[in-house]
Amino acid sequence: MVDYVLEGFKWGSSALGTPSGEIDWSFATANLTGQFIQFDSFLTGMFQTEIREAFDRWESVANIDFHEVADAASNQIRLGLSHIDGLNNVVGEEQNSYSGGTELAADITFDMDEGWHLVNGQLVSNGGVSFYVVALHEIGHSLGLDHYNVSPAIMNAVLNPAVTDLTQSDIDGVRALYGVLPGVAVSTAGQLADGRLDFLQYDTSGHLTSTFLTQQSFWKVVGNIDFASNGKPGLITQSNGQIDLLNFSGGQLSSSLLMTGTYWDVKGGGLFSGASKAEFVTQSATSGQIDFLGFNDAGKLTSSALTSQGFWKVVGVADVNGDGHADIVTQSSTGAIDLLFFDNFKFVASSLLSGSYDPVVDVTDLKNGAAAILTESASGIETELVFDGSHITSTHLLDATGLALVHAAGAAGHFFT
Repeated sequence: MVDYVLEGFKWGSSALGTPSGEIDWSFATANLTGQFIQFDSFLTGMFQTEIREAFDRWESVANIDFHEVADAASNQIRLGLSHIDGLNNVVGEEQNSYSGGTELAADITFDMDEGWHLVNGQLVSNGGVSFYVVALHEIGHSLGLDHYNVSPAIMNAVLNPAVTDLTQSDIDGVRALYGVLPGVAVSTAGQLADGRLDFLQYDTSGHLTSTFLTQQSFWKVVGNIDFASNGKPGLITQSNGQIDLLNFSGGQLSSSLLMTGTYWDVKGGGLFSGASKAEFVTQSATSGQIDFLGFNDAGKLTSSALTSQGFWKVVGVADVNGDGHADIVTQSSTGAIDLLFFDNFKFVASSLLSGSYDPVVDVTDLKNGAAAILTESASGIETELVFDGSHITSTHLLDATGLALVHAAGAAGHFFT
């Protein structure tokens, strides 16, 4: 059953399920047909921030390509303000032009007489309406979505205060118009029961394109780390608490660095402290505490930073929000995924992804504020989840290979040099 209503036009090709192409949008700095006032003379700061976040949110769930540009009459979407109808009632409106099912232009207007003000860091009207939700709603119209009132949704004709983000109805509708986000090329590895590694390359459709099986066996692969911060991650292997860092070239082992001592289970590694070398992330299986370990070039332990609290099982390490610092991905026994953010080893915030997922076997930093999570079901089905640092934006099944994937995505790309 369809859970959305379409207006009958869209950006790009009029064919449903096709990409939008580039959509230029701007904050209006000049009146449009006498309706807008200058946007930047009134809506600044959080107003513009929340509008940008609303564009990003729609872009995160479908094959849409928004670009903020300097204001010009030729831009496809322009946003501004007007005296619409005073306090309450209509808080925003959208007008568009189209030809043959293809959208040509859209103007979005917000009512400047709503008494917008900050409450707990969020913009709301005197009537308690969220400005971010209004922006989501009006941008939804500009994308080609009409009002849908069967279940709670952003695109309801009357804003529902309980709806603060896109619902499945909204996502289904925009994907019907523009399709899902394409996948990302994945480099990862599988490990056989005898310890041999099979390096795997997948294309953006999830199809296996190449594979290289080693003849040599190795300890269990438990993560990857760009130890020297040179863009060339190595595989972390571990046995009975000992850690061995392996580097490969052309599918062949090129170096091995055995770390002194024995340690908790390694979960990955990355730059957390700003030091020149990345730290290893280990976790206690009993307390859930995380220990960040620093080593020198000889493999000798030089630093340790132990958290005072325990966390869910660490399943990966990557810069999931694109701020240049490593973050930690954890998962509960019920499949929930929580992203942990640290400042110089101090836990500062978390972001819980909605939903429940198969066990995570890898997390890959995509270097653009996004990341890819690889999961594997009990039946061996591997799934790639692409997310933007806080929301899952697309999912793609990978070809089954009969191998258990391991934490090697960051390193596998260097096996085929």
